[in-house]
Amino acid sequence: MKTRPIPKPVKRTPNLQHKIKDVLLDCFEHNAFSTFPYIVDGFTSKQAINKTNSGNCISLSMFIKEQLMKRYGVSSHLVPATVPSYIYKEGYLDVCHVSLVIPANASSYYLIDPAFYFLEPVLIHMKQPSQPVRSMNIYDNKVDIVHPKLKSYDTRKILNDYQSFPKDTKFCQCHYNDKSDDTWNYYLREIVNPDQAISKFFITIRNEPFFVSTKLDEENKCMKDLIIRTHRGEDVSIKLNDETVYDGPVYSIPGDKKQMVEELLHSRGFDPELLTF
Repeated sequence: MKTRPIPKPVKRTPNLQHKIKDVLLDCFEHNAFSTFPYIVDGFTSKQAINKTNSGNCISLSMFIKEQLMKRYGVSSHLVPATVPSYIYKEGYLDVCHVSLVIPANASSYYLIDPAFYFLEPVLIHMKQPSQPVRSMNIYDNKVDIVHPKLKSYDTRKILNDYQSFPKDTKFCQCHYNDKSDDTWNYYLREIVNPDQAISKFFITIRNEPFFVSTKLDEENKCMKDLIIRTHRGEDVSIKLNDETVYDGPVYSIPGDKKQMVEELLHSRGFDPELLTF
């Protein structure tokens, strides 16, 4: 894993928090978390989000990064992260996740994590404590509260043979409201090679393609929409709003069910050919 310091912003951007949230909501509405582009097509994260409007945490962060620059001229940076225990799988490296940091001024940053469905950015200030933010648990349809705290390493931190951080690296440690002992970290350093350092290891372990799209409710909370999971290349589970569309062998999907899924994908802006069972 290669990282470098995050540069300071050249200028201040008015209403930056509001602009970040606008782009975040667009991400939830028009993109999906999916590993199909990596496993089926061999795409990079940039190719995945540009060609399929879907991808992993890197792709979703890249979408926000590109839109912030395109719409508002705001620079942002992909940063490495760990994950809470419920996401961590045996064989993952310590750093197995990526999110996005947007410098606000010389002493503060905004942090957003679209893959963890943050509903607003965390404001990280070097001299003041950060306030909790809301995160959507789309599988249980409930709002979780994320509690952030800025920390720093006193010495060089070696996580494993592939990942380390220099002395004085700052990181935002988070936990959910009811799980204060289950923390994860966002490191305030830009990751230079996210696909090589993260995607390659992630896909090797979680090599059964899955797809999760979201939609916004009347309060602009993201809710689960279409979920497609595969198992050993033989079985597939397809759910829409928690209602099972199909669950069984890939080779036995009825024509009408397959057509329904294709129409659902097309109506949401996704290429049906993205899902090759």
